[in-house]
Amino acid sequence: MLRFLQILAAAMMALLPHSGLVAQTYNGNAVVKITGVFTYTTSNYVLFTVEEKPAGIACEKAYFGLPLNMTDAARQIVVARLLLAYSLKEPVNIGFDATGPCIADEFIWVARVG
Repeated sequence: MLRFLQILAAAMMALLPHSGLVAQTYNGNAVVKITGVFTYTTSNYVLFTVEEKPAGIACEKAYFGLPLNMTDAARQIVVARLLLAYSLKEPVNIGFDATGPCIADEFIWVARVG
């Protein structure tokens, strides 16, 4: 857990000087089972893990993450979808950037959870 918090702090620091995130492209879809949802009271970070990471993703990290520039209302909807899929242990379709770099060198950018 400590290592994860260190990674999260580094990711937040890496994003501070920028007005936005590196341009990401929604070019991948997969049906996955959510194995963990991680939210934080001190930031807008929402990260999650999946049972089997889809093949062919350029970012080799295990965590998927929601865009930090989402509105609060949109974030709440997506978190609700993630938590429902996690609690029911049902697969959910996610849309993500399969070819781009990791966000802050730590997680895969997710455009959609549905």
